[in-house]
Amino acid sequence: MAELALPFAKVHEMEAISSRAPTWAKEDRLAALNAYDTTPVDSSPLFVRHIIVDGAPVTEVSLAAAPQRVVETTRLEDPHLSGHAQIADGHVTKVALSESSAKAGVTFTSVAWALDHAPKLAQELLELPATKQQDKFFHLARALYQDGILLDIPPGVKLDRPIRVDFRQRKPKLATFGRVVVRLQKGAKAEVHESHASELAAPAVVGITSEVNAGEGAELHYGAIGNFGTGVGVFINRQAAAEARAKVHWSLGNFGGSLTKSHVETRLVGDGSSVKHTEVIFGAHNQKFDISSFATHIGKGARSDLLARAALRHKSRGNVKGMITIDNRGVNADSYLGQYALLLDPEAKSVAIPGLEIETSQVIRAKHAAAVQQIDEVQVFYLRSRGIPEQTARRLIVEGFLHPVIAGIGSEALQEEVRALIASKWE
Repeated sequence: MAELALPFAKVHEMEAISSRAPTWAKEDRLAALNAYDTTPVDSSPLFVRHIIVDGAPVTEVSLAAAPQRVVETTRLEDPHLSGHAQIADGHVTKVALSESSAKAGVTFTSVAWALDHAPKLAQELLELPATKQQDKFFHLARALYQDGILLDIPPGVKLDRPIRVDFRQRKPKLATFGRVVVRLQKGAKAEVHESHASELAAPAVVGITSEVNAGEGAELHYGAIGNFGTGVGVFINRQAAAEARAKVHWSLGNFGGSLTKSHVETRLVGDGSSVKHTEVIFGAHNQKFDISSFATHIGKGARSDLLARAALRHKSRGNVKGMITIDNRGVNADSYLGQYALLLDPEAKSVAIPGLEIETSQVIRAKHAAAVQQIDEVQVFYLRSRGIPEQTARRLIVEGFLHPVIAGIGSEALQEEVRALIASKWE
């Protein structure tokens, strides 16, 4: 089994960044660090031979310190957003909320501020058991996060503009971790856009969690575009729990990093709940991607639709894995899992492994599909015969291959961002 030793994942490191935290928060961090130490990278016999954890510069970084300044929420002037937060090198540098959202009772704040000024709310949100995820790197981020964002939307509040959260890497040779905790109460609706970027090409390690609790009838579209520099090791963990009739939509893009290890898990705990998960991966040079997606049906009549597509150039690697589990209580489930990879050069490598675990015979649909293929030279020849240059022909074929996941993103702004990043991969 693949393993990864992180020299900064130590008790004294955790204690140093949580010296000002309340007792319950320190105990939660310690429990998470112990869980990290005892949890394997992956225990599934289906996936264990196809784990990628090498490529992150873990021996070249040191753990970033806790924030010295607690950032308060200010009023947002941008008419296109309901809220905007920035996190640089693990520290929240900006949190702003629109006046209309504040009047509606929306809470949008940094974790550090909440721990100091609203400890009861901080504990309530940080201890929400979104999916009871047992992923090793989720535990790591819970143990070592420097700061994060809390978003709490009251019952019935529907935000008509997105919330944006920007993660930035500015300083080299740091390991930073951040948490984004989102709670949508009964009937609430929101869209969250998360972006990642580096301001320099240097070794770093970044860990990010997105922890979503969608109440009865709530709707959340969570989009995230990862584009850290190619020297950055990225560990992403996203989880959601959907109550009765709640809808969760993940729109994810992975483009940057030396290694991106992503684990997304949605638990459909309520009757009639649903998840749509669309994910695009584009690798080049020596980039590595280990992408996993999971959905668990517990409520009756729940629906899941998971689709991931990877395009890989040069010597890049991309393993795409997934599992849909239908619990014995999850009768009348309707599920689909599709995972595909397109190899653009002879040295690019990939595996695509979808899985199903079904514990009831009362299922409407449980379908999965996977394929790894090389670019079709017949298609290239056809396009060239019509006067299209070879490089343009290959690009058009890749864009066509990725179109189903791009179209499934749902947000035009995110679609344009993804198309621009795909175009940059050809430069």
